[in-house]
Amino acid sequence: KLATMLPEKEYVGIDIDKKVIESAKEVNAERKNAKFYSLDEFENKNCKFDTVVLAAVIEHLENPVQTLIKLQKYLQDGGLMIITTPTPKANKILTIGSKFKLFSREALEEHQDLLNKSDFLRISKKIGLKLEHYETFEFGLNQLVVYRNEGKL
Repeated sequence: KLATMLPEKEYVGIDIDKKVIESAKEVNAERKNAKFYSLDEFENKNCKFDTVVLAAVIEHLENPVQTLIKLQKYLQDGGLMIITTPTPKANKILTIGSKFKLFSREALEEHQDLLNKSDFLRISKKIGLKLEHYETFEFGLNQLVVYRNEGKL
């Protein structure tokens, strides 16, 4: 969906679900500046991006720090890594909502860990990116994290 909102930009989408990749390719079939890969297909690519976006991804990772370190190598100097993820407070609401079938129980169970601002500050030091912006939204249930690769600026 993000690719369709950025029609003028070069866009590369990566997912672990091959069905999602095929669907994205179909939706964006007319665009020459949008490419989609499975994670396996992309891992050996040698390219740099000005922005890397992880929308509702990090909470599903077993080792988010290791993944962010891997993604950092694809980030240009001065580039941004933008992350959205639920806050720990959201898990309580998701748990209650899933009991009433308002939210998917499976999606809730896929969450490995919900991080907070202090976690993102700590991660910033481990991965060598500057935490440039942090905010919560949707009544404090979600958060936006922006890291900057200060590189050789």
